[in-house]
Order: sequence, then C-alpha cells, then structure tokens
Amino acid sequence: MGSSSLLNVGGSIVDRFRQPEYVGDNRCVPCTIVNGVLTVSLAVAIALGLLFGGSTLASAVGLGFVVVLVGSMAIYLRGYLIPYTPTLTKRYLPEPVLAWFEKTPSTPSDADEIELLDVEDSLQRLGVLSACPRVDDLCLEPSFGREWHARIETMDERQVDETTIASLLDVEDPDRLSLSTYGEAAVLRIDGHQAGQWESTAAIVADIAADRTLSGFHESWSSMHVLNRSRILNALRMFVEQCPACGQSVTVEQEAVESCCRTVDVAAVSCDVCGARVFEVELTSELQASL
Repeated sequence: MGSSSLLNVGGSIVDRFRQPEYVGDNRCVPCTIVNGVLTVSLAVAIALGLLFGGSTLASAVGLGFVVVLVGSMAIYLRGYLIPYTPTLTKRYLPEPVLAWFEKTPSTPSDADEIELLDVEDSLQRLGVLSACPRVDDLCLEPSFGREWHARIETMDERQVDETTIASLLDVEDPDRLSLSTYGEAAVLRIDGHQAGQWESTAAIVADIAADRTLSGFHESWSSMHVLNRSRILNALRMFVEQCPACGQSVTVEQEAVESCCRTVDVAAVSCDVCGARVFEVELTSELQASL
C-alpha cells in the first residue's frame, strides 16, 4: 500500500471519528473545558495509582501523558470525551455561565469605542418605522416597505458573496472576507476571524436590499458607524413581509431552539413555504414583557 493510500485511509478514519456538529464554530466551550479538566484529572489519578501500586515514575508519567494525548485528540475531533457531555452541560451548568460562553464574537471595531444608537429610535428617525394605524405598535413606513421589498424581489441568494457583503460592511478588499454556511446559518470571517453571523443567506439578501434602500432614503445612513448599521439592519428583518428566498409569506413565531450549550426560547421570522429563517432573537424576560 502506497503512502497516498495510507494517508487516505488515515483521513477517512479521522473523518468517521470527527463530529462536525460539536467542533469548529459549533464547539461548545463549556463542554471542552469540562472535558479538558476531566481528562487531566483522569491522567493524574491513573499516574498516582500506578505510583502507589509500585510502578516506576517514568511509566506512571508516561501513561498519564498518553491519557492526556488521547483525551485531547478526542476532544479536538469530537468536541468532548465523556459521553453525553453536551446534554449534561446544558442540564447542570448555571444559565449565566452558558450564556457568557455564547456571547457573539467581537467585531473588528470594538463596540466600547463607539456610541451605540438606540435601534428603535434610529428606525423611527430614519423614517423606516412609524405608528401602526390600527394597533399600538410600530409598522414599516409604506414608502420604505415598498422600495425595500421591490429590491428584495430583484435579488437572488446566489448573488450573495464576499463582494456584495464587503460593500455592506465597508470593507474595501473582498479578498479579506470568507463566507461559509453551516446548515442554514451563514458565518462571515474577516482575515480569518469570525466577524458576523446570519440566520440564513436569505437574511443577508434582506440586509443588502435594506442597506441599498436606506442609502437613498436618508442622508445620515451612510455616515453611521457600520456596527450601528448592522444592528439596525438586523432589527429591521423582524418587519420583513415577504421571504427573500422564495418570495412567499412569512410568519412570526416563538419556539425553543438548541444552541451549542443550551436550549433557549426565541422569537423568529420564518418563510412559510421554503422554511428559511430570516430573523431570530432570544426572548429575554425584558423582551417577553414588551410583547
């Protein structure tokens, strides 16, 4: 068997052992930490047991090292060593700890260094939202809504790439960007570092169409910091009236979803026909009280 065949066999074994749903961007950090601590503890316990049993220091340390090495490889490829760790982590780790580990990765521009605008106030000031005529709520301003949805109709998910997103984020060189999909979700990296995530490519279509509409709708839009624009575009998707993916109706619903570390209740906007998720936000106690 040649060296290339051996490499192929080795690669196939690794691929069968790997669990993509628990590694990479899907890695559960609390699970990794818990399993790392357990692996080291197991190695120390085995080494001490061997020493007290009369083994030499070299053999005890050597076997302990092997346990750490094997455990680390398992955690790297599978996300955990101890079976059912994701389930046990969700069940027994405190909610604040799990929520802390799931914080969104920082963007290239540190939010602490800019003034974050109130999203609802900004949408009204931009003339995008106004009081609904029949209920005590906010609705899309008709003129903006018509132009926004008209732009959505002219776009296609296949047009979503690094070049179109670069203009959305004020990045001059699209080659710095990398867009990947994991299931339905889309993840953007800038210079190899995760910088953004959308529920779907349909959500990106809605953002690009809204950005282009707002550019001609209000003169202050282009002067806003990209972080504020991103927050406004994200919130605006809650008001989308037709699916950016299939052009059909959408439904606002509440449901429980599984994240890497926990189960959370969310408010979501999904397409009725194709099922594309356009908007999703965790239902905090404050948000539930306002609904």
